[in-house]
Amino acid sequence: SLDFSPIDDKPETVVLSEVSWSSVISVIGTKHGDTIRGNDLGNVLRGGQGANYLEGHDRRDTYVIEADKACDTINNWSSDEEWDTVHLPSDHQNLAVTVRDNGDLEIRDTVSQAGACVILQNWRGGWAWQHVTFISGDFVMFQVSNTSSRPEIKPMIVGFSGRESGVEFHLATFPGNQQIMTMLGSRHNNRLYRNERNNVLSGMGGADFLKGGGGSDTYIIDCQWTWLFPITIDNEDTKETVDFLLLPEDFEDLVFEPNLPNAYLWNRKQSPCLIILMDWFKDGAHRHLMLRSQDGVVFTLPDQYI
Repeated sequence: SLDFSPIDDKPETVVLSEVSWSSVISVIGTKHGDTIRGNDLGNVLRGGQGANYLEGHDRRDTYVIEADKACDTINNWSSDEEWDTVHLPSDHQNLAVTVRDNGDLEIRDTVSQAGACVILQNWRGGWAWQHVTFISGDFVMFQVSNTSSRPEIKPMIVGFSGRESGVEFHLATFPGNQQIMTMLGSRHNNRLYRNERNNVLSGMGGADFLKGGGGSDTYIIDCQWTWLFPITIDNEDTKETVDFLLLPEDFEDLVFEPNLPNAYLWNRKQSPCLIILMDWFKDGAHRHLMLRSQDGVVFTLPDQYI
C-alpha cells in the first residue's frame, strides 16, 4: 500500500497503472486535493482531506470518503460490471442525493457541512458508471435508484435485532436475496452466511460466526462479550476480492496474535470479545482483508508467522 497522509505541503498525483505502482492495491492521499487513479487489481482508494479525484478501474474497487467540507469526485467507469463500494462518514438518514444538470450524482450530508460529500461522474451515462453500492457511517448499505428522474436512497438490509435467540441465516437461499446486501444478527449467538453480492455482516454482539465470500464484503464487529464468546470470521474466497473488517477499537489498543492457522485480534486495555480470523496463515484466499479501527486507521495484518 501507499500512504501519503504525512505529506503536508502539496497534493499528490498517483497512477497505479504505471510500472512502479502496478502491484499496489491500497492508496491513502495527502491532506490536500489529490488525484488517484487505480489499476486492474481491485483497489482501495482513500483521498484523505481536500477535494480529491478518485478513479477506479477493472475489478471491484473501494472508495473511502473522509468527513470534510470539500467534495471528492469519483470516476467509476468500468466495463467489467463488477460491484464497487463507496464508504461514507455520515449516517444514512442525513444524506441527500441529487443529479446535477451535467448528469453527475451528488451525495451530501444535509446536517453537517463537514460530513460526507461525494460526486459520481456521469451517473446518467448508464450501468458502466452506476455499478456501485454505498456504506454509510452507521453501517447501512444502500444503492441509489437509477430508474426515475429523481434519485432515491434504497437501503438493502435483513435484520434480526428483535429476536430473543440467535439465528442461522443463509442469504444465498433466501427468496429475493439478490436485492439484499446487509445482514444484522440478534444480540445472541448468530451464524450468518453471505450471497454473491457485496455484503455487510454484523452479528450485533453475540458469539457470532460470519461467512463472507463472493463479493466485496464488510464485517462489523460489536464487542459485548468476553474471551468465552469469540467472534469468528471465515473470509475464504478464491477470487481474493478485497474485504473490510470494521473494528470498535482504536488502532493503538489492538493486539495481533498468531494462533496457527488462525489469527487472533483483541484489545490490550480491556476485556473484549476475541476476534478469530479463520485460516489466516493458510493462503491468500483467507487474507484478502483490510481492517479499519474506530479512529480511522486502515491497515492489514502480517501474512507470515516467524
